Amino acid sequence: MPYKDIFDHKGPFLYVLNSLGHILSPACGIWFVELIFLLFTVFFAYKTARLYCNTALSCLVVTQFIATLAGYFVTGNTTEEYALPFIMFAVYVFIDYFQNGNISKLRLIGFGFGFGAICMLRPNMISVWVVFCLAVFISCLIKKSYKELLSFALLFLLGTSCIILPLLLWLLSEHALKAFWDCYFIFNFNYASAPFAGRVIVLFTFLLQYMLLICLSIVVYFIIQKKSTAFHWIYLAAMLFSLLMLSMSGFVFRHYFMVMLPLFVYPCAALLAHLHKKHPSQKLMIYSCTIIFIICSTATLSLVPNGPFYLTSEYTKNTSDPMLREMIDCVKDNTEPTDEILICANYCAVYRFSERRPSTIKYMFIPPLDRVPQEMKDDYIRELSRNKPRLILLETFYSFPQLETFLKENHYEKISTIERPSPLRPIIVDIYTAP
Repeated sequence: MPYKDIFDHKGPFLYVLNSLGHILSPACGIWFVELIFLLFTVFFAYKTARLYCNTALSCLVVTQFIATLAGYFVTGNTTEEYALPFIMFAVYVFIDYFQNGNISKLRLIGFGFGFGAICMLRPNMISVWVVFCLAVFISCLIKKSYKELLSFALLFLLGTSCIILPLLLWLLSEHALKAFWDCYFIFNFNYASAPFAGRVIVLFTFLLQYMLLICLSIVVYFIIQKKSTAFHWIYLAAMLFSLLMLSMSGFVFRHYFMVMLPLFVYPCAALLAHLHKKHPSQKLMIYSCTIIFIICSTATLSLVPNGPFYLTSEYTKNTSDPMLREMIDCVKDNTEPTDEILICANYCAVYRFSERRPSTIKYMFIPPLDRVPQEMKDDYIRELSRNKPRLILLETFYSFPQLETFLKENHYEKISTIERPSPLRPIIVDIYTAP
């Protein structure tokens, strides 16, 4: 049972999706789930673009969106990936409401359902809903549309409860509600408590992504041109608040940036529509420049640090991560197939590819322990003492005094060190073997 029997700080909706994938096919079912989510994301990206552009330009906008997405997708099966269709739908609903006045009960329920899904995936991705709901609330108060506001709120809560209540009841029935609270809320609160300097570094790292700079510039341009000024101020706030929220942890992971991408569709579509309308005789030039920009954007694929990653034992052929390959080789060279190991790093794939079992199921995955409560550290050491692993792979960033004491007292010997240089945070993994 998640949280109670095995630690994780991701939301329960992620477990539901992976369980569904496993039911479809243990080997590749999750890829079908991912494909469905990506198709819905692309569908609503196209619908958003069509609010402003003709079919051809909308297809170009969607192509640009996909090209940009590919650069941040990394290995897939992430919370950000599953959040994409919900965020894209929220953006579409909000734009159509604020710009065209179109809204329906079904859309409001879906808007709330998406919010609930995000809350059950990872709560720091709700920034779009925070800004958009606040904007709708203020708008209704200004217009004195109190009845409409109440109707919006009730339908939104109905949609939210449709996904949150079943998941909470499931956790309650399995006596895992307290463990869920501790892992998902208490731990994540500590996990996001990065030093201010670290958050600033992450903020500027993501801020310098070229598509974000382009889209921010487009929105600012429309503000200067006084085109739907209030709407564009709200949209700018949504983009900046989303950027701020994804920087909270102090970690720079490419897939974190995926939650920004649905917000790029509108600026691109609006700019193309603006140019198309302002220069109707230059259609060929607009189309050609857009296609050239898309082609140039695909160059970001070569910058992706993690290449294709397939669930197969033929890891040496199918993963471009040399550090992962080196760790797997080291595990295989220094253990027998019946030995148990422990990974104190964000490399759970080593279990799968080395075909070695973890010594503790509960903590087979563990985040940086410097950010967890002391009782969790104590429990971690108890699990280690109960079933000592043959090999421990310890990323130095994950180490803490109690673990170092455990290694010394039990006479673990360091046999190898694997490093990956990085300008932000070099990754160093020490490998210890039991006597």
